[in-house]
Amino acid sequence: MDENARRRAMATLQKMYEDLARRAVDTVNENEDGLRSSPFSFAYQEIEDRFAPRLLNLGHLLGAMQHLQRQKPQHTEFSVERVEGPLDQLDKRINDKLRGDRGATLHNVSLAQADDGTWHAFLTLSRTV
Repeated sequence: MDENARRRAMATLQKMYEDLARRAVDTVNENEDGLRSSPFSFAYQEIEDRFAPRLLNLGHLLGAMQHLQRQKPQHTEFSVERVEGPLDQLDKRINDKLRGDRGATLHNVSLAQADDGTWHAFLTLSRTV
């Protein structure tokens, strides 16, 4: 979603909300005497029917658009981590590494042996941020 389009829409809806609220205030003030004498009069019902649903709906629309502003696009970051050691300890070291990277997803493990006999495990990990 284009951020500028969202902001323009928000500004338009905010203006509509303010205008409608202002008209509701004016209408209440014009009917003040009748509303004070009978809070559930025909005048009140007319004001409620005319303004309440639209003000509520506009408020919900504004809230939804504000929520869009707070959402940050997520993306996935990949990394390759190396774990090394003797073959009989490699499983434990890999598991320790994975426990330390909570929230990461393991995609692949590749093994290679160095000239000195040490084993290297290359872990392909991803994390959504």
